[in-house]
Amino acid sequence: SRFGKLIQLKFEEGKSRLIGANVDTYLLEKARVVRQGSGERNFHIFYELMEGATDKQKRDWNMELAEESRLLCNEGVRRRDISDKAQFQKTLEAMDVVGLSAEERDRIFRVVMAVLHLGDVMFDPTFDNNEE
Repeated sequence: SRFGKLIQLKFEEGKSRLIGANVDTYLLEKARVVRQGSGERNFHIFYELMEGATDKQKRDWNMELAEESRLLCNEGVRRRDISDKAQFQKTLEAMDVVGLSAEERDRIFRVVMAVLHLGDVMFDPTFDNNEE
């Protein structure tokens, strides 16, 4: 499915009585990671990280390897109407609002960068199981 759902159940304080629920639907575009439409960018967080990370974060996350990533090379990579660096700051602020610690944010960004790095892994097909 291209969609995911988050269901929040709300219970009365101190009791097991259900008092409400909320369902949020998310579009999960897995294919978008490796293929974008003409003129489209990949997930915004990739560009935000590339522009907004500190020098130390860039070193820690091996971001120099991602500068020419296949996942970022598409038409329309640079947008004039938004600042990816400013958007990254807004992302950090939103993470603070929901209570993510600096360590949790770091782990999330490491996973995001791992996805970006995995996009550049190339595989050679093997036709004979005896060949290396």
